[in-house]
Amino acid sequence: MGNIYQSDPWAIFERALGNTVFQRSGDNWAYLAVLRSGMGWRYLHCPHGPDVNTVEEFDAALADLRQIARTENCWFIRVEPPLGSGLSRARESTQEALRHRGLRRAPHDALPEYTQIIDLTRDENDILQDMDGHNRKRYRNIHKKGVTFTDSTDPKDIELLIPILDAIAQRHGYVRKQNDYLRTVAQVLMPFGVARLYIAWLAEKVLEVTLVYDWEGTRIQAYGGMDYEHRKLNAGNAQTVRMILEAKKLGLAQFDLGGIAPEDAGPDHPWSGFTKFKKSFGGRSESCLGSWDLPIHRLRYAIFPSLFAVRYRYALVRSKVAHLLTRTTRATGF
Repeated sequence: MGNIYQSDPWAIFERALGNTVFQRSGDNWAYLAVLRSGMGWRYLHCPHGPDVNTVEEFDAALADLRQIARTENCWFIRVEPPLGSGLSRARESTQEALRHRGLRRAPHDALPEYTQIIDLTRDENDILQDMDGHNRKRYRNIHKKGVTFTDSTDPKDIELLIPILDAIAQRHGYVRKQNDYLRTVAQVLMPFGVARLYIAWLAEKVLEVTLVYDWEGTRIQAYGGMDYEHRKLNAGNAQTVRMILEAKKLGLAQFDLGGIAPEDAGPDHPWSGFTKFKKSFGGRSESCLGSWDLPIHRLRYAIFPSLFAVRYRYALVRSKVAHLLTRTTRATGF
């Protein structure tokens, strides 16, 4: 399979989370789909898939997905076909082809629609020259500030990332991935050599941690963050340069910096800050088709966005309460 989210290790990871996974294939088509549920809903999610190259292959995979969805009493099917899925070469007409098949744009994207990609097949000096000069300078000189770097495939080290993600989520007011999810990522994917942590230190203080996935020529920057107190050290900039260059040394073909805002997004877009950060490392912006839904039960599907919004708000409140309780416990010592 062409991406980590349609791979055998990802299937093992999803099953370790307790999810039901379907892996099916036919004449030049294949997919991994996960049965997801909550608050009464059920749907079949095919992350970054199905894996097809022609319209006929897409139709065959979608028909197979529809059969499973009906058997499992799903409300809808969610797919994320890549631009190269064979439906069309032009993005707009590909969307028309999806609508013609009864699919509609999902109320939210399960995975980023826009990403920043760095070509690692170029000469190392060309890769560096494509970056903002400040990033090159920070990478070359940060050791003078006492900052050191390590990497790890020890699942226990995921605990270094969790408090940083928690602090970022609280500061910006969003719901992050649950701890059990991140721990399972480490426990399942690290032994496969698919997941790795990169860590920046100042003495024994953790400054920045990033989790990456390496799969079939691509390194994906999955989760990461820095310690806010030491943000002026810019350890994250130097760390990112290091991860890019090490990916090249490993023979990988590209580095996916992860989600960014659309090209026409203004400065008020919630992702504008880290979009500027990611683009400072060079590369090109790429778009996918995003998430598309095929309703199986139309009336049930119609209420899904409202139910999902309620669950998200509940999770956000629960996260804030948990954070406040943690701070209170630390302050009182109880």
